[in-house]
Amino acid sequence: MVAKKTTPAKRTKTPSGLTMPDAGFHLAVLGALMDADVVSEEAIERFCKPLVKALDRLDEDDQTARLRLVLEHLHTMPLPAAKVAKIESLDFDGGNVVYMTLEGIAGTDSGGETDVYSAGSLDGIGALVALERLDIDSHGNPPGGALMDLAPLAGHPRLAEIMLGDCRNADALASVPRLRSVRVLGSTADVQPKGVLKKLAAKGVKVATL
Repeated sequence: MVAKKTTPAKRTKTPSGLTMPDAGFHLAVLGALMDADVVSEEAIERFCKPLVKALDRLDEDDQTARLRLVLEHLHTMPLPAAKVAKIESLDFDGGNVVYMTLEGIAGTDSGGETDVYSAGSLDGIGALVALERLDIDSHGNPPGGALMDLAPLAGHPRLAEIMLGDCRNADALASVPRLRSVRVLGSTADVQPKGVLKKLAAKGVKVATL
């Protein structure tokens, strides 16, 4: 009897990195990895070398176009999943080194103050399983006055402190088991649904308006 040939099991490739759906959010996570000395400024500059000719073709005074070109390219830079999983703090402050690095590559100087970096979504934040502190001020505010959707934060295992402004689906915070502090930027901040902050306070979460 001739033995039947067995077909070897197909190997599943494990992704070497992550890409966040939103470019602004991806950039902020990349910035956190720079702050943790996981990704260097030199590594980012090397990754962006293919942009030299394209940047040369752009008007030196067209700051927005130059920044968008570099941002879109950096959005393709894979983030090491294991290191992303260790990030404990994330913010979108315009003074962060990642924004200054991007501007150096683009040959511009906005001082980090441009809507180009604005994050429109927190989708993918579940990969930051060790995240304890989140500040979505500054470039964490979506462009055009849109409300940041907090639904992706539902059930986050470690998140303890959050600073927020205008947002929707803030009731997702009620399912964050370790949440202990919510700081709202501005007494006129639009936090939806209405009454969610009072409900969080009733659960023992410290709620403050800055």
